[in-house]
Order: sequence, then structure tokens, then C-alpha cells
Amino acid sequence: MLLIYPEWQGCHSTTVHEGALWLEKAFTNFKERVVVDSEIEAINEGYGKVRNIHSILQGIKKVNRLLLDKRPPKIFLIGGTCGTETAPIGYLNKKYEGKLGVVWFDAHGDLNLPTTSPSGYYHGMVLRTLLGGGPKEIIDEINLPLRPEQVVLAGLRELDSEEIDFIEQENIHSEEVIGKESGLAICELIRNRGLKNIYIHIDVDVLNPESYSDMLMPTLGGPTIIQLSNCIKELTNKFEIVGYSIVEYCGSSFLSRQQLVEFLMRCGLTI
Repeated sequence: MLLIYPEWQGCHSTTVHEGALWLEKAFTNFKERVVVDSEIEAINEGYGKVRNIHSILQGIKKVNRLLLDKRPPKIFLIGGTCGTETAPIGYLNKKYEGKLGVVWFDAHGDLNLPTTSPSGYYHGMVLRTLLGGGPKEIIDEINLPLRPEQVVLAGLRELDSEEIDFIEQENIHSEEVIGKESGLAICELIRNRGLKNIYIHIDVDVLNPESYSDMLMPTLGGPTIIQLSNCIKELTNKFEIVGYSIVEYCGSSFLSRQQLVEFLMRCGLTI
């Protein structure tokens, strides 16, 4: 199923909403496609909490109802913020009985708590929430939270100190350099953990902004599109990919959109 969820309230800009809807136009071959309305009033609640949590929570509940009704075996998510991963990953983890491997391609860890987040925006807390440590209102809506051993971080290069401590404390594996060799290393790790069904999270800010720039949070360094596709190709060759995403895309040109389409094809990602 193609799930288009252009939620923007978990970040500082509506450009991810526009980017998701623009990117959707490139994928016309899906028989089952659902667009989730994200035009919910945002309520800014300030620092130290989760900004716009009421809007975000209502969206998560809506997606959960949709997934539980349709019960797709696989999901391709075109999301606004990283926060759109909450319901799809929770749903798939429950469906595959807690044996879902999640490879998080992102320049950022998204592992803050509401009390440690510098900004208060949910897109920087979503993975911590999926691991059972975020805002309780949202954790209560997750079908089945992840365990740390189900997660592999890839492409990280900008972390807050609390996120670094959490990664070390929970012994979460991280691959900083992305390419074919890191793909092989991730595959071996996943295989050793007995995980067969994989979800691939792709925040476009994992890419080097000098090679691709249409992203919400450009971060120095990172792989080119070719290096990233070589890494992901190893995963698609060896495991059952039950879900993947493109999130935080902010482009509005045919060229940048086409680059992402060709990238997914090169990775072998299909649903």
C-alpha cells in the first residue's frame, strides 16, 4: 500500500507537507494508495514539551485506524516529517510479532525525549518514542513498540549529547559511513539477530547536501545517492522488505523528484 501522509506539525516548516504531496505525483502505479489529510490545526505548546502534540496525536490515531482497517502486508510511506513513521512501524512490528528489523537512514538520531529536546518538535523524538521512551500519549497509540536490538542506525552525524548516551546505554548499532560495505555489515548484523522482515526509513537528510539538496535539515557530510542505493541494495537482495519510506523531502522540481524515483528503483525497493 502507498501511504501518503504529509504531516508537518512535528517540525518547524510546512515545506515537508508540500514536498510529500509533490512527490506523490511521481508514483502512479500503485493500485492501493491512501492520502491522509493532515490539515489539522496546530497548537504551539512551546519548548520543553511536544509542540503541536494534539494535532500529531490525532493524525497518528487516524493512520492507526486506517491501517487496522485495511491491514496491508507492506507499506510504502511518503511522509512529511519523520513523525509519520509512528503508526506504520508500530503496526508492522505488531503484524510481524516483534520481529521487524528497522534500518534508520538519517543524519539525526530522532532519539530525544520531550524533556531533552532542544526544539520541542516531535520529528526529533519519534524513534525514541517507538522504543517506548517518548510522550506517553503517543506511546499509548503504538501497536507494538520496538526493542533496541531491532534498530540499526545508519548515516548519523549530528546528535545531541543525550542521544549519544542513549545509543551507548542501549547498545544500538550505528553505521556512520554508508556504501556497499556498510550494507553488508548491516545485513550480517540483522541476520545474526534473527530478523527477516525489514523496514527501511529514509530521511532525505541522510544524503550529502552537496549531491542532493531538497531536504528539511541539510547536514554536512553523508553519502551520495549512489552510495546510499548501494547500501540499501544489499538489504533488498537479502531480506523481505515489508516497508520503507521517504520523509522530509522539500523539493518542488521535476528533476529532484525524478532523482528519488530513480534512486528507489536502483535500490530495488518496490511494494
